[in-house]
Amino acid sequence: MEGVDDMSKERFEELEKKAQQAGSLKELFEYWKEAQIEESKESCETTFPRGKEFEELYGAEFKKSFKCDGKLNCDVEKTESLNVPILFVCKESNASDEIERMLSSYALHQKAYKELNAREKMESKEWGTNFWMQDVIRWKLYHEAPQGRAGSKYYNCLRTLVKNAQNAIGSCELIDCAYMNINKRGGYNTADKTRIRNYAKKYEKFIEKEIELLDPEIIICCGILDDQGICKKILKSCGKSVYLYKRHPSRYSKDLCNWEKLEEL
Repeated sequence: MEGVDDMSKERFEELEKKAQQAGSLKELFEYWKEAQIEESKESCETTFPRGKEFEELYGAEFKKSFKCDGKLNCDVEKTESLNVPILFVCKESNASDEIERMLSSYALHQKAYKELNAREKMESKEWGTNFWMQDVIRWKLYHEAPQGRAGSKYYNCLRTLVKNAQNAIGSCELIDCAYMNINKRGGYNTADKTRIRNYAKKYEKFIEKEIELLDPEIIICCGILDDQGICKKILKSCGKSVYLYKRHPSRYSKDLCNWEKLEEL
């Protein structure tokens, strides 16, 4: 008789195949989120952001956490080729506050969680699907300043990178670019590069499909993404020129944003 993990693996592979045929980011993300939910417990032990809290995170349904991303000026329903000038790639969203709230809720209501079946759990606890970087850009357009200190650093960093890249790719605006995180679940304020690497290997086909749909002219990695270059290998396999900005956007350096300071991977 098949075990639960075997059944999850079979379903995961089915969703992976469907994802490769997705015609929009919305469709891709639906398969991706479901694949995260179907990911086996054994696999999740290597892809969740912090191993010491794995049992609590797994039990409290962190599997379904999913942070959307994509083109900065449109929603994920758009189906035609997005053909963005630049795709910025980061490791993961900082979901620390959500994780802490979730763990507190799980500790208080552990018995209730156990009594719910999987479908009821999915409907009763919807994780955030907001696209934070898109919110930062849109806030700037309507309010003349990015929202909050973190938003200001991200905005200034990406805007400067776009400006300095124009000699290589021609005129473009930040709002026309795209942004993606490798790990769609999110994590803590400091990413574990080993777990990012494991996640990237697990969801390689999904990552490749998102890049295909976004169809960027170039890719800029914001910081070193993992500890063995797996993410770099995946990004380069998509046939795009890939560059490295050596810091995370939250550590904005105007000097390091100079085009000459970017490293071509």
